This record gives sequence, structure tokens and C-alpha cells, in this order.
Amino acid sequence: HTLLIKPANLPLAVASCTLMIELIHLAANWKHIKLSKRTIIHIPSLGFSLSQRLHLRRFDILQNIQIGRIFDVRDENVEVIYICPLRLGEDVLQYYNSLLTCDETVEGADTSTTQASPGNRHFVILTPEAVDHFPTHNMCLSTLLKYSPRTLRRIKNLIQGKQAYIVGGVGHMDDLAVADELDVPILGPEPAVQQLYSTKSGGRRIFAAAKVDAPPGQGDIYSLAQLHEKLGELMTLNITVERWHFRMNQQRGDHVTAYCDVCHLSCYKWALQRYRYFGPDLWSSEWMQEFVLSRYLNEIPEWLAQYAQPAKTSSYPSWSCFLKTFLRQGGVVEACPPSQSVTHLTVDLLLEPGGEVTMLSCGDQLPGSCQLKAIGAIVPQTCVHPETLHSICMSVGQACLQHLIVGYVSVGLATFVDRHTAEQKVLGIDLDVAYSDQLAMTQMMLMTTGGTLNCHAGSLEVQMSIRKTSCAVKVHLLTYFLITFQQKKGTVFAFYDSHERCRIGMITVSEDLQGALVTFAQNLSFIHQEISPSAMEGENNFKELIKNIEDVLQIINQNKNQLDDETTA
Repeated sequence: HTLLIKPANLPLAVASCTLMIELIHLAANWKHIKLSKRTIIHIPSLGFSLSQRLHLRRFDILQNIQIGRIFDVRDENVEVIYICPLRLGEDVLQYYNSLLTCDETVEGADTSTTQASPGNRHFVILTPEAVDHFPTHNMCLSTLLKYSPRTLRRIKNLIQGKQAYIVGGVGHMDDLAVADELDVPILGPEPAVQQLYSTKSGGRRIFAAAKVDAPPGQGDIYSLAQLHEKLGELMTLNITVERWHFRMNQQRGDHVTAYCDVCHLSCYKWALQRYRYFGPDLWSSEWMQEFVLSRYLNEIPEWLAQYAQPAKTSSYPSWSCFLKTFLRQGGVVEACPPSQSVTHLTVDLLLEPGGEVTMLSCGDQLPGSCQLKAIGAIVPQTCVHPETLHSICMSVGQACLQHLIVGYVSVGLATFVDRHTAEQKVLGIDLDVAYSDQLAMTQMMLMTTGGTLNCHAGSLEVQMSIRKTSCAVKVHLLTYFLITFQQKKGTVFAFYDSHERCRIGMITVSEDLQGALVTFAQNLSFIHQEISPSAMEGENNFKELIKNIEDVLQIINQNKNQLDDETTA
């Protein structure tokens, strides 16, 4: 037999083989590597397709959300080379240096993009020179680095004689080209494997392999006929589900989701009456469902056309626009969890090449305009028992390893109380095979507090020093803003660019959840007043987020009052 390979496929085949050899080397030496001095080359590249990248505004800032990765230097054995997708001004660089000097164990940083600063530095921020030549092309960061020979030479000099590896973002073939040029391994799967399992359909396959419950649904939908047929079958089998979600395979954002409520289906009341009359046991038989299925299939096309709605109409103004993209890239149909009170949480895992699974971060998601969008996280999570969460994450992690996924993975879960059994249900919702923005912010929080996050126990422990210490730095945010962090409590900001400041991160730390949320809301209110004069036209999500925080605080107060009443009784 003869195996024919087209010449165009040869570089990919060679690169994949090289990556596999490097992963085998990492696996064999990982125990030694993670306990020794090592250099992490962090490239927060978003290797989306060209059409996706071109539709993202301020793509360079989006690729810089993980700048908190520099705070990995709190481990004295770790040096970080952070590849930055834009040039940062001295104000931002001095800000991060000031935060680092709050910890006496960490030395200053080399933030030069062209030459090294004297002394032994723990982290370096480098901006590829290609960012100046392709400012409007929305190239992913690994591609920009590939075409930046001076920066590549600089990295080679910095890692000479050291143990080093690359941690990337959303996978792209140019990740392999950069790794090959630097002759260092990538802590992550092959880009094709990463892209396959980071989809909504791929995530469902991993949850199934891990035996973790997921919402009733069907993945790999690519045609209209398939959508109608599978949706009809799912609606018949799960007749009490009141809302169905349609989620594009691509990750990130609420704009990739649409929904439709079954109450608008004309035959739904009739079908529900039949279900209640015959009961769940008889309903499970095929002959009982056949007639209802045929009625559903007749009505589903018109029902979707009239009542299906994109979650974010600014991205897709109508169902027809959403459907066109959904079918082109594929997606899943999933049942909305049957509860008015659903909490979402995200857990960050490290899947070590040696086969170990470690939980690095866990946070309850702070919802935005709808439950489908998260604009913050509460760390550590409190909605799922730590032992239950640990068991789920270990199962998902092992399933990932069996599918050749190593490196960083984020697991998205939804939890609610079943109204029939009064038991808590935990469902697997999303799987993102990449280093996450949440994890970068967690590293920043741990650095500034000197704390330890124990995800297995569900606790954040901070050692309070006997002597009082304080750290205060100034940054320019239209007006001067004083950021203080005293006695391990307070507020810290993350800045991602020096000019537009259209996106910022904020961390508030308190002894309890209520205190952290109150501080968070007060800060948002103050910033909103400073940057939003009456004559100014612009968009922000501050009011929306403040309202959501107020709702959470109201629930906390209700639960506290109820607990006090029960204790008094």
C-alpha cells in the first residue's frame, strides 16, 4: 500500500509530529520542571478564524486581557516572558511595577521592548515589532510574533540555557511556527485538537466521556433539516423543558446564543396534557411519542421563524441572520436548565503532561444583561459543595487527557435546585481549551493579597502580617484615581492599554462576599460618575452591573435574615 500526502500537508504533518515529541519530553520531565527554575513564555493569542477576528473591535486589547499572567512570578522559581499585543505607555508599566514592589520577594520588571534592563529580572514584557506594520489587520498575536525577527531573537537570548515552554491562547498554526523557531515546547494540545474540543459540540463530547451531566441536547448541527428533526426529537423526549438554546460552536460571548420558548408553539399545551395524562413511564414508549413528534415537526419551522431570538441583537438583529451563521459553523441545541435561579461557575484546570489534574481557580459568575453573559466572577465559588466540584473536575480533566488535551482548560458549569426532588443539579455547559482571563485575574488577586486559593476546600486564605503594611499607587483614568490595598483588603485595577482605556478589570477583596460586592458596586458608581458627564455619548455596562450586584446583595440579605430567624426560633 502507498500513502500519498499532498506537498501542502507536509509542514502540518511535520509540525504535529514535532509537537508530539515535545509533549512526550514534557511528560517525561514534568515533575522535575515544575519544581525547578523555569521560564514561561505567555502568548495570549486569539487564533480565531479571519472572519471572526475582523468582526472584533479593539482586537489588540482583547488579546491583552491576560496581562495578569505576569504575577506568576510570585513563585520564586518562575520567570515570565509576556508577549504583549500592543505598546504600553510608561504609566501602565509603572503601575504594574508598583504592584509588584508591594511584595518584597519580587524584583522589578524589565518592560523594555528593545533592550534589557540591568539586574536579575523576574518578568519581561515584549511587544513584537510587527504590531507597528499591521495595525489594522487584526492578526492574532502568534502571527505577529512569527513575523517579528528582532523579538524572536530577544526571546532566544532570554531563555538561553534555561528550561522554558510556551503557553498560548486560542490555538493557531502559527503557534507551532513560533515554537519551532524558539525550539521550545508548547504546554497545550495540537491546535486542531484544541479547536475541536473548544467548540460547544466538542465540549458535550468531553462531558459525555467524563460521565458528567449536560443539558438535554444535540451537537454537530449543520443543516436546517437536521436542526428541525433533532429539535423535534429533543422536545418530545423532554416535554417539560420550557426554553431551548441554540449555541454556535465558537466560544466566547452571549452573541453566539439564541433561544426560543415552547409556550409559543400552538400544539404545546395539547402535548403537555397528553404527557400528564399518561405519565412519565408510558410516555417513554416510542408509540406514545410518535404522534406528538409529527405535530412538533410540522410546527417547528414556523415557530422558530416567528419566535426564536438572538440573545444579543446588536450582533445578529434577527433569527435569520443568526441561523445563517449557526448553520455555517455548526452548533448545538440545548435545553435551558428548568429553574428561575441558575448559578453559573467556571473552574480553571491545569492538565499536566505527567497526567495530574490540578484545580487552579474557581468562581461563581456575575451575570450581565442576561444569564448567558458573565462580566465578573466571585472567587472562591460557593454554589457547589467543594467535594462535588472536585469530583466533577477530576472526571473532566481525565477525559480531556484521554483525548490528548494537556495544558490549561476552563470548565463552565451551571447549577440549580431541582424543583421536583429538591436536590442540587450540576450540569456541564462549556469547555474552553485555553488559559482563561479569569485565571489571569486570579493570579493578580493572589499576588496582591499574598493569599492561597484552595479550590478543593473552597477557601481563600490570606496570612495577615503583625505589622501593618500598605501599598498605594496612582494611575491616570481621565482623573487621578488613588488605588489602595491595605491589610490585604481593598481594590486593585487591571489596565490593558494606555490610550483608550475602553476596558478595565477590577478586583475587590473583603473578609466576606457582601463586603466585596458593596465595594465593587461603589467603585463602579464612582468611576461611572467620573467618566460619564451628561453631554458625553458612549456605552458602558456599569449601570447594568451595579443593578445585578444589588440583586445579589438582596438575596444575601434575605438568606441572612432567614438564617437569623431560624437561629432565634
